[in-house]
Amino acid sequence: MRKGEFGLENMSKEDYIGSTKEIDKWMYEKTINLRKICNDKDFEILKKLGIKCNNLVCSEYEFAVLLIKMYEYYDYEKLKRKEKLTSKEERILDEYIYEQSLREKDVKKGYITSEIEERSLDGTGVSLEEYEKLLSKLDTRNMEIKLQQEIRIIERRERKLLR
Repeated sequence: MRKGEFGLENMSKEDYIGSTKEIDKWMYEKTINLRKICNDKDFEILKKLGIKCNNLVCSEYEFAVLLIKMYEYYDYEKLKRKEKLTSKEERILDEYIYEQSLREKDVKKGYITSEIEERSLDGTGVSLEEYEKLLSKLDTRNMEIKLQQEIRIIERRERKLLR
């Protein structure tokens, strides 16, 4: 990994090494067992949506990709039109707007070729209720992963301060 990737260029060597280890863990370490999160019906829903789960044990990165594919079916336009949003809906909409802005920049720079693809549940054989229930399961696990990542970062900083 080059130092300019992931905004690591202004870090000390120690912080850089810690951050690259965290990124490697996120990308490659198989720590998430999808069987502990999803049941057979959930896997059937993923299959109907065209989302492949080749590995039942995956990295945090692979799980994030799975969640991104699930969110391709989310009705953001409906969410934008709502007058009052729950805190979860606000977070989802904020993340969507942020992701869209990042994608637009990446498209302009030529890093990627398209905007976020939005899909419809129509014709998939998956009801909105089934979709939202599975998305909630996956999103809850994703929040747990983010919390674990933050804890690892704090622990790394604490170890650094104790030296």
